[in-house]
Amino acid sequence: TAQALNFIPLYILLSAFVSGMGIAVDSTAGERERKTIEPLILNPVERHHIVMGKWFAASLFSAVGMLTTLLLCIAAMTQVPLDQIGLTFHLNTVQVIMLILAVLPLPFLATSMQMLLGIFAKSFKDAQSYIGVLTLLPAVPSMYLMFNPVVTQEWMFAIPMLGQHLLMVDVMGGKEIPIEAYIYSATSCLVLGMALVLVTARFFQRESIISN
Repeated sequence: TAQALNFIPLYILLSAFVSGMGIAVDSTAGERERKTIEPLILNPVERHHIVMGKWFAASLFSAVGMLTTLLLCIAAMTQVPLDQIGLTFHLNTVQVIMLILAVLPLPFLATSMQMLLGIFAKSFKDAQSYIGVLTLLPAVPSMYLMFNPVVTQEWMFAIPMLGQHLLMVDVMGGKEIPIEAYIYSATSCLVLGMALVLVTARFFQRESIISN
């Protein structure tokens, strides 16, 4: 059943990248295009604080969109007569909470990547073309595992996006998951996301950020 329902993690991973994309792009490339970034950085606020604020705002939208997609996917699957093809699908409250914990760090990574790419774009339209390719990134582990199932090993949970996919598949499959898997998965996403945000903040320190 878990293998047959492998597409659910794919939808959820994609939603994390799509839901916060508008905020992440508009707060970087969009502000450069409208020339509103100059008066923003002239305020007596540390530039890394400005970037962090943009990051949290975009991550919030991404998380809301992703969790909404997750809950709607679960609700939809409960209405599908899977028993007619010999499959069963049932998630209790604990499993739903485990799914949420598994994917919650992902929006922070997704939006940090989008903001970093957006800072190199001179317009909202240019940034969308760059980030359009980025949205295909979460599909890579999902598509690979669909056609090439692997035996899950502990180190795989530390790979961003792959770890979230494996956690979701294991939870839906009713497998017992060690707490270390959640720690590895969350830590890798948050650490990488924070590193990308710090890189973006360094670019905000440059005067070239206000030029087109």
